[in-house]
Formats: sequence, C-alpha cells, structure tokens
Amino acid sequence: MNRRGLMLCRLCHRQLHRTYDTLDLGQRLNTREAILDEPEMPRFLEWARRQR
Repeated sequence: MNRRGLMLCRLCHRQLHRTYDTLDLGQRLNTREAILDEPEMPRFLEWARRQR
C-alpha cells in the first residue's frame, strides 16, 4: 500500500477536517499545493501564523 501524507500542525489539521470531508481530502486535496490553492486557506494560514 502506498500512503502519502503531510506533516501538519494541530491547528491546520483540525481546520482541514472541519472544512473538507475525508473523501475530498483523499482524492482532491492530497498535496500541499492543492491545499494551498484552496480559496479558504490563505486567510486561515495568516491567522494560524499569528497564533505562535
């Protein structure tokens, strides 16, 4: 079995699962680039960067 994954902080991981269903994440949003291309992500990432 070939599995791919990304290392994510807890905030980003939670946000992805709140925003997208598992099927969408597995089929369409399975790369860093695909996730970053989503319109919802830049605003969230700006907020997440300020949480440190």
